[in-house]
Amino acid sequence: MSEMIYVEVSSKRFGTPNWKHEFIYIERSALDSVHLRMSEERPYYFINFKWNKGESFIFGAPHQKLIDQDILSDQEYLEKWYLV
Repeated sequence: MSEMIYVEVSSKRFGTPNWKHEFIYIERSALDSVHLRMSEERPYYFINFKWNKGESFIFGAPHQKLIDQDILSDQEYLEKWYLV
């Protein structure tokens, strides 16, 4: 069994100013899979994890942004994500 840890989850929808903060209690070995699942469930959200008093972290770009980089043209991608 893996060590259980508290993780602060910060999330923010792309294009909005406010971050939402919550805490979850999960196994350390599940960090990556839980982060991926949360990112896929909310594809337009930044999902960040911090634990170990903020010394350890996962900062995540919106999942849809990662998908779009492979399916949109460069110009479409820039217009959608950077308003260029």
